Amino acid sequence: MTSISPITVVAYSRTGLDLTATYLSDATFVVPEILSAQFSDALAQWKAQLAFDSVRVQPSSVLIRNDAVELTGGPIHYSELRALKQCLKNLRRDSPDAFERLPAGYMSSIGLVVLVISADGLMLAALRGDKVAVHANEWTLGLGEGLEAKDFQAGTLEPAVLRALSEELHIVEADVPAKALKVLGLMHSQETLDLTVVAVADMRGSNPAFAASGILRRAASADDAWEHAQLLFVPTDRESLDRTITVSARAAVPGMYVVFDMLAGYLSSR
Repeated sequence: MTSISPITVVAYSRTGLDLTATYLSDATFVVPEILSAQFSDALAQWKAQLAFDSVRVQPSSVLIRNDAVELTGGPIHYSELRALKQCLKNLRRDSPDAFERLPAGYMSSIGLVVLVISADGLMLAALRGDKVAVHANEWTLGLGEGLEAKDFQAGTLEPAVLRALSEELHIVEADVPAKALKVLGLMHSQETLDLTVVAVADMRGSNPAFAASGILRRAASADDAWEHAQLLFVPTDRESLDRTITVSARAAVPGMYVVFDMLAGYLSSR
């Protein structure tokens, strides 16, 4: 079982990548010229239907030096982000040749995936709920988190990783062992032009209360429990993951098996 979405692995290290994030407060988000005509109408539609309009980040550059990654990005409102994604989707569908001519390395947005390994060595798989904005009713590995201005202003994405653990699993910073968090790599989707940071929270060696069963009990009372239709901890092999998805008769989110390969590489190096 493989993803049908083309994914470029921008950076990947089996031992974890150091990452620094820089927020460019005066930067303006970029709309490719080919989208400018339809963007204003799409933006008006999204502004009318959104109940909130928080500031997210559009990445502007990625610099990789050995095992260090430097990310820079500036503000983009959620309404602008949704309008941009809609226009890109329309362009890819209606004019694939024009989509291929977009600026090389263009990125629409940035997000975070946090893989979770329980104290007893199992990995977290999540079936997303039907009320989430993207990839509803699809399986993913770990937790998804949108990145906001405050995450880049912090200079490191560690607070964003901890926020995902807190909001979705009710695991707070004091629960997470020292050196448990690592960035494994980055993915650039050629379909949505999103950049995704893949991190891991490795709870092996922590309090036995953070075995799979304990984490699931905590997750039931988490603030964002509604985002998941189902959470499961499964063995860290490909066959177990495939079986979980096949039995459920649901699809996997694009790029999930690239994320799995990153996790498998990390686990093999430990």
